Amino acid sequence: MKPPFRAYDIRGKYPNEINEYIAYKSTMAFVELIKCKNVVVGRDHRLSSPNLHKSVISAFIDSGCKIIDIGLCTTPMLYFASAYYNFDGAVMITASHLPKEYNGLKFCRKKARALFYGGGLESIEFMIKHGVLNKSKTNGSIKNKNIKKDYERFMIKNIKKNKINIIVDTCHMMGYLDFKILKKISNAKGLFLNVNNNFPDHGVDPTIENNVSYLKKEVVKNKADLGIAFDGDCDRAVFVDNEGNIIRPDIITAIFSEFLAKKGDNVVFDMMSSLALENMLKGENIKVIRGKVGHSLIELKMIENKAIVGGEKSGHYYFKKFFYADNALMAAINLIKILKKTKLTSGQLASKYKISFISDELNYKIKNKTKIINDIEKKFSKGAVKILHLDGLSIYHKYFWINARCSSTQDIIRINIEGTSKKIIDDVKIKIKKLI
Repeated sequence: MKPPFRAYDIRGKYPNEINEYIAYKSTMAFVELIKCKNVVVGRDHRLSSPNLHKSVISAFIDSGCKIIDIGLCTTPMLYFASAYYNFDGAVMITASHLPKEYNGLKFCRKKARALFYGGGLESIEFMIKHGVLNKSKTNGSIKNKNIKKDYERFMIKNIKKNKINIIVDTCHMMGYLDFKILKKISNAKGLFLNVNNNFPDHGVDPTIENNVSYLKKEVVKNKADLGIAFDGDCDRAVFVDNEGNIIRPDIITAIFSEFLAKKGDNVVFDMMSSLALENMLKGENIKVIRGKVGHSLIELKMIENKAIVGGEKSGHYYFKKFFYADNALMAAINLIKILKKTKLTSGQLASKYKISFISDELNYKIKNKTKIINDIEKKFSKGAVKILHLDGLSIYHKYFWINARCSSTQDIIRINIEGTSKKIIDDVKIKIKKLI
């Protein structure tokens, strides 16, 4: 069986792609790789998580590690425990936003620094394949720890209870933990709070608009100030304004950049985020640095540049004050603070940043991905102001720009387009479809 190594974690369908054996071997290899002695382990509420959790714990014990088990938690809670208590290593058992039959493992070094393929995961894969794993002569130990009070204090230490009305969709997963915290600082109503690993009402990926449709209706019906949709493990969030419209994640990143950063500070955007918003922030003397898509890579870019905030179009938001890691709850708290400070509705706040037209991400299932990327470059290179190959292909023209990148796990090309008018975007779409 080939372990399902992805770009940033090990993740696949249980039990055919990921199972107890792979969890055990991967954890043994992780210990061998980073030489950890003190580790923290957490898990989500998926049906297969308890079994994988037992295997991870067994591997750490057989490796001689001292384990702190924080039990059911969000991924940001695991990051918090890793950095705040200064553990050597950390493992989160979750499949994040994927359907119920999936599960996975996220590994971290010290200070919540996530492993990725090319930054540690490939070494774990090598050790599993070649069997260079040995048990320790002495067994490790395990203790349970409730970190929730420390985490709550850390998250809401600088915000007082306010009258902002929010509706939070936790999609029957780990967001119920974040909802309890949000209730202490705002007037919060929860949707789908009861944990149910069958996800009976909708999927746990909030970037799929269908999964947010009920939240949008509830925000309008209840005249709420803000809607928040968490993904399964709460490292991502999608926000809905008071009029029931989704606020684009790159707009949220721009809002954070303007309100949390000072003149001369750095912020990080992924390559799919708006160029117009980058130029807007430049006018505020805030430097936008572009990074490759992916939690581990944006985190590294944040650290390298001591960036204050960062964001991806997929709904990940990163904060220097949270060990440079992503945290959907911190994003929600910061947005609530900004709404309270500005006294604007969320729709009014977002409208300031709608300064261009941008497409939804276009996904095309294609086997010969490299050929199509090359064809797009040939088609649109004439007259281009700038062409970059930082994360896929980015082509900049005077009135529009395109980013096209290949999925690392599927036969899919992902395309984003921004332009000064909807007509320009529609014209570019037509030309791309002809190539495909």
